[in-house]
Amino acid sequence: MCPEDEAWVAALFAENAAKMYEIAVRRLDDPDAGEDIVQEAFVALISKLGAVKDHPNPAGWLMKALKYLILQTAEAKQRQVECEKPLSPQIPAGASAGYRIPLSEMLPPGLTPREQKLLILRYEDQLSYEEIAKQLHIPVTTCRTQFFRARKHYRACAEKEKIFLELM
Repeated sequence: MCPEDEAWVAALFAENAAKMYEIAVRRLDDPDAGEDIVQEAFVALISKLGAVKDHPNPAGWLMKALKYLILQTAEAKQRQVECEKPLSPQIPAGASAGYRIPLSEMLPPGLTPREQKLLILRYEDQLSYEEIAKQLHIPVTTCRTQFFRARKHYRACAEKEKIFLELM
């Protein structure tokens, strides 16, 4: 980059960097991310220097770049939050290392008692459809139908609550 371009970028930086930083910090509530985003915006400006110098409003171009980078960062943070697993309930004192949390405590709210029972019998107790049908005094086909409906309802409730146990 020639000295003339460096001076132009430095002047643009002096005029806009503080305002851009304030906007980024206010939107993201993260001073470190605010600094990074302002730097990224100026790196983008330098990489497209020829086009930005010809732009009728270089400061406006920078603000658009900043807006895009803020949205990109916010979406990445949201994806990270969504991917993080919720904390599991506390293991009772004196429990062994092999302590397992009952499935009934991990199911999302909104399932009927019948749906909960079907899911627990199938996944936690690992009973076959025939064994479940016998225990509930219903035909096997009815058991399968109710189970698949319970599993479908589970998925809807889990998505609503932002929790999801990978059931088969």
